[in-house]
Amino acid sequence: MENKRLDGLKKVTLFIIGIISPMFLAIIIPAVTSDNTWLLFLLIPWGAVLAGAIAVLIVILIKVGKKDLPEHVKIHNMLNEFYKNNESLEEMYFCEFGEKASRIPFLVKKNWMQSFHGRKEITFDEDVFLKKEESEEVDNIKFCLVDEFNAFENAQTDRIIEARIADGSKLVNNPALYTSAIKDVKIGIEIEVKKTRYFPLCANLTKMEEDIKEVVGKTKNISQAFLKNFKSLDKMKNDDGSLKTKPLPVGATAAIFLKGEEDREWRVALHGRSKETATCRDIFSTAPSFGLSLPFVGWGDDAKLLDEISKYDIVKYNLVKELMEELFQAKEDKNDPFAFQKHPEYLRLVEKLKDSNCISVQKLGFGFNAFNSAFDFAFAIIVKDREYADYLENNMMHNCEFEGEISFVKVDLKNKKFLIEEDKEFETKLNKKSYIHNPSLFAIGETLKILK
Repeated sequence: MENKRLDGLKKVTLFIIGIISPMFLAIIIPAVTSDNTWLLFLLIPWGAVLAGAIAVLIVILIKVGKKDLPEHVKIHNMLNEFYKNNESLEEMYFCEFGEKASRIPFLVKKNWMQSFHGRKEITFDEDVFLKKEESEEVDNIKFCLVDEFNAFENAQTDRIIEARIADGSKLVNNPALYTSAIKDVKIGIEIEVKKTRYFPLCANLTKMEEDIKEVVGKTKNISQAFLKNFKSLDKMKNDDGSLKTKPLPVGATAAIFLKGEEDREWRVALHGRSKETATCRDIFSTAPSFGLSLPFVGWGDDAKLLDEISKYDIVKYNLVKELMEELFQAKEDKNDPFAFQKHPEYLRLVEKLKDSNCISVQKLGFGFNAFNSAFDFAFAIIVKDREYADYLENNMMHNCEFEGEISFVKVDLKNKKFLIEEDKEFETKLNKKSYIHNPSLFAIGETLKILK
């Protein structure tokens, strides 16, 4: 509505300038070229009107320029300013793509990144989803599942969830995990997670997004918004590592890099998030991108976790499950949390995952996405087998959480750049959506360091 008013005012102002300019010239030319100096007095009112109209036009053009900035870009700029003012700029991930580099609203500390103690590869064997015995290998990012359930009743949850569902999101109140504490240990961090239901977590994420948009739209200031609780990573925690904030989910994002034709050429898979997702909608993301959960049977409020849940490896279970669902359209079955194993692509994928010469899966790090207040764990999925890389490019089929076709953007490591200019279709899509998911940028940036 405001843009329409500005556009109308701009047309009126241009019309006034178009009428006055010839009159102004008709007076100034004879006034300068003749002795009729009294004509100069006529220039004062007409000149004032013309100058005023030009000033109004300049203000309108500035406002229209600002309004034309995509919303995600305005949010990015606001978050950058927010963390700079709170002296937390150093926590923002420094994202480098060749000659392009900038900080993004993804907060991380050095000891939260896997590169702090060397890369940690995730290995797969016959018992794909079962935990292994504790090894002596250094791993500076560990998950600790606490056998505790919290319901987190919130008066606003129903309103927020109903509004999201009405707007197209497909949401189910299934079992979920939330981040209860982040503890600094000798070699890194231990992430403590507890059990809850999805709706209260989704409501908190949505409320954060709503608040940030209201701050950007100037209908709310930061002191009134949820954002004030997230000034820095340290200020989010108590002395014992427990979080001061409302319960927040723990998610994961993977960047899939496929081996290209040339020696140092790779392709990264990107696609747009649809309105059926809960948050970070209508932007580009790597895949899979998901919230961590546990195997359960049933659906919604009736869903129950499996017995002996602690024997399962949370990371491996979610990673393989989401790869099958988001890339091969494996269907969920409320009576079987391992239904994706029946998909024809499952055995081929697992065999490739077992062979680290074919696919290398590596932990990258853990951070906080300030865009929607979610903690996120990042992975690299590096497909080194050229034949299987080509197969994936030709056979990936994303699910309802993404829209449009998957784009495979070339990355030229030799010249240190994304070859977006060679993919005009993706360039058009990126210009339209304007933004790439922050955890995805983190995953891409850290994967590029591995591939150098």
